[in-house]
Amino acid sequence: ETARADFNPSWFSRFPTALPSSVEDFRPGSNAPFLDLGTLLAATPFDRDGVLRQAPADIGPFEID
Repeated sequence: ETARADFNPSWFSRFPTALPSSVEDFRPGSNAPFLDLGTLLAATPFDRDGVLRQAPADIGPFEID
């Protein structure tokens, strides 16, 4: 894991600050600095919306179905 001093909750659709939360809360926003930084893995061809992932892939819990 990586911690960033410049973390901004706006990088996610609704970053949870308390429980309960859902994976939808972690949907990346358009300003997220981790977009297009991941490696496309054959084991996870689709994201949680069923959309075919492309290389380079976004990283984070929303991206893995």
